[in-house]
Amino acid sequence: MNYEVIFWFVLLLILLVAELVTLNPTLIWFCIGSLVSLVLAIIGVPIAVQLLAFVIVSAAMLYLTKPFVQRFLSEKHEPTNIIDRIIGSTCMVSETINNLENTGYIKFDGKEFRARTLENITIEAGSQVVVEKLEGVTAYVRT
Repeated sequence: MNYEVIFWFVLLLILLVAELVTLNPTLIWFCIGSLVSLVLAIIGVPIAVQLLAFVIVSAAMLYLTKPFVQRFLSEKHEPTNIIDRIIGSTCMVSETINNLENTGYIKFDGKEFRARTLENITIEAGSQVVVEKLEGVTAYVRT
């Protein structure tokens, strides 16, 4: 029995399972390297060549594809919930914001949020503000 074939096959399976468990492509390059080495082992190429092929193919795949994969994974995705979308957005003040009187609301995406200012100033209804942070249901805004 060819133990080299078994080794590369088991390594390939372990790497594939580990790749499927992770959320990002982290081991796919080594899976390809082990697949090439598995084919070389089936053909009967010496173990030294198999190991060298594994290292070279894995490194080449990593070098050639990692920048593309990183760019693909690091693309900004549009926020899907209102909490992510409201921060940094410009909103209309629907009720005068006054921290001392504990009053004020802004309107965003058809919904009203309680609002407080970061500068501790009064902002009249109808003004435009930018949401800096959200704590609970209170939006903290600046002019």
